[in-house]
Amino acid sequence: MIGPTRQPAPASDPWSLPVPRGRYFGWFALQYSIWLGLYLGVNALTAGRSALQPLLPGEHLLPLVAAAYPFYAVVYLEVFLPLFLSRTRRAFVRTQMACALASLIAFAVYLAFPMPYPRPIFPPDSHGFWGSLLAFEWTFDQPRNTFPSLHVAFGWLMYLGLRDENPRWRPLLLFLAVAISISTVLVKQHFIADVGGGALLAWVGWRLAGRWTRIVAPSS
Repeated sequence: MIGPTRQPAPASDPWSLPVPRGRYFGWFALQYSIWLGLYLGVNALTAGRSALQPLLPGEHLLPLVAAAYPFYAVVYLEVFLPLFLSRTRRAFVRTQMACALASLIAFAVYLAFPMPYPRPIFPPDSHGFWGSLLAFEWTFDQPRNTFPSLHVAFGWLMYLGLRDENPRWRPLLLFLAVAISISTVLVKQHFIADVGGGALLAWVGWRLAGRWTRIVAPSS
């Protein structure tokens, strides 16, 4: 007597598997290198061009606060967090895709409407250690990739992408997003308008990445 046919077990959802940190780190490093090349290339292509300088009334009176530089620079390390805090490949990919989309949108705006920031001239020694690091960054990061701020966008995308992945980190991620946003103005890297533009860019990138993820990596 032939028994009932056994149905094959459903394949597990690969997008729900843990992030293979070692393998993904290589792809992340490649992505970061490409991003840096594009960023510096766009900056160079906009040399000598200026669409406008959106300074708000009284904004030029804000002092340079070199002590805010560590909050500005922390985003260079924070972008590695999805490798360690994302619980699933789906969450990791959505966060990375959101960053990529936000970058592409920002690069297009930088090329079409360069808004160079009028940086002050200051002796680095007069601002101590953090002032020296800021002055060093200025040697290769020219003040043209301003609106919208990718620093602000990345800070908020780390919060959006990881707040539910590791709830214990949520308060710190929120603090860093706010601190990074404020620091961009205090270290004279961005206009105040760039902060709002960067936050909006993060929201747009996150929503677009969500739609893309639902298509290529639907939940089971």
